[in-house]
Amino acid sequence: MVVIFQARDIIKDKFTSETIEEIRTSKYKEKMFVFLDKALTDSDKINLSAFVRLKVI
Repeated sequence: MVVIFQARDIIKDKFTSETIEEIRTSKYKEKMFVFLDKALTDSDKINLSAFVRLKVI
């Protein structure tokens, strides 16, 4: 299953820490997320990859 946020959230330059924390909840565990490389910090990538299936393009 791929989770897609609302259209305004799909392509962003950066995501807020609140959005990253929301994705790290059990609600999204093991779901796939695809982000643009520039939208996440290296720390965000590491933290998210422990909770979800993360693809960075």
